[in-house]
Amino acid sequence: MAKRRKTEEHSLLLRSAESLGRVIGTLQRQLNDASRRLGTHSVKGSGAKKSRKKKEKKKAAARPAARKRKRTTR
Repeated sequence: MAKRRKTEEHSLLLRSAESLGRVIGTLQRQLNDASRRLGTHSVKGSGAKKSRKKKEKKKAAARPAARKRKRTTR
């Protein structure tokens, strides 16, 4: 009897986990659709990506000047 009860509990847990997985998948698809509509790849952290791009542009602009200085001082 105890084995049967454990099996039933196990199957109930599996069904619950499958249901949660489906809910999470649905929410993920909704989030992806909403972010596509907004025109961003990620809803969370999009501001950080923008500021990082600005910093990269500044670094890229400074690099050629630094390289030129190194070559002329040799």
